[in-house]
Amino acid sequence: MMNKIENQTKYYRILADYFKSKPLYLDQPTQKKPNIRKLVEQPWRLTKGEMWNLTFNHKKIKET
Repeated sequence: MMNKIENQTKYYRILADYFKSKPLYLDQPTQKKPNIRKLVEQPWRLTKGEMWNLTFNHKKIKET
């Protein structure tokens, strides 16, 4: 049986996959209207679902 943390992580991963499947732009041909919901939610869900190491990526960004 899953504990509470494992269960939460599972649902964060499901939501991360859901947002991954959404388009980056809402107006695909012109690409002038970004999908703000995806841009906000996906990194959060990836981090909480332990699918993305935010500390590592932050360090990499600072190095460039």
